[in-house]
Amino acid sequence: MGSVPEVKEITVSNLIGKSNILDYTINPYGGCGIGCIYCYARYVGKVYGKRLNEWGRYVYPKVNAPLLASREAKRVREGSIYISSLTDPYQPLEAKYKITRKILEALLRYKDKLTLVIQTKSTLVLRDIDLIEKFERVKVGFTIVCDDEWSKLIEPKASSPTARIEALKILKERGISTYAFIGPILPLITDPFEILANVRSHVDEAYFDKLNLRPGVWRSLMPLLRAKGLEKTYRRIMFGRDNFYEKMRKRIFDYCSSVGVECHILF
Repeated sequence: MGSVPEVKEITVSNLIGKSNILDYTINPYGGCGIGCIYCYARYVGKVYGKRLNEWGRYVYPKVNAPLLASREAKRVREGSIYISSLTDPYQPLEAKYKITRKILEALLRYKDKLTLVIQTKSTLVLRDIDLIEKFERVKVGFTIVCDDEWSKLIEPKASSPTARIEALKILKERGISTYAFIGPILPLITDPFEILANVRSHVDEAYFDKLNLRPGVWRSLMPLLRAKGLEKTYRRIMFGRDNFYEKMRKRIFDYCSSVGVECHILF
């Protein structure tokens, strides 16, 4: 993922879509320049004529997204908007294009009926605190999967986990509701308890999820798993009868209860 991604500006016919996670979702970019090797969203590449293994190698800024956000937000009912479900709204190109920032500016006019939920792996979100804190109902969360060393291998174009935790602290100190999304939990890579211990003072809640093996994910992970001697363990957990995630679910629930953090286990 060290190469520069293909960048092509595009226009789209609609922006605010129905979501299975919240009420609505907005994806300011097609593809994602962070290109995490565990990302399940690579399947959307078929919309752009891309193969599964090209995830992370292309980013298509939706240059008319701010205009559509303004038009479509006027028509949607009261509800929550997730930014974003299939891309990172603060991936590297956002520093140049500022599409996410312009979308926030457009949505501000409808802050009385919208709940904004932002999720990212980039501290670039701090650039937009001036807008975010104007929303009456807003949450900002960071995905945190591992420590800094593993992050260099599996999500090299994201901000370091240490920097994300510091950003959570800054957001929290500004009075913005925050959360940590600890997932996917990667066996022998993710330590959800250490992550939660590091973020618990800076978040209002935490979400946990398991590895989602949508098309292309296993193939993407395989080189790293083989190089680290983890392939056999992962095959047993993901394809065998290992109850790794069942045991993990109980441990997470018990730990969250013991430290007083509101947790949501999504598996």
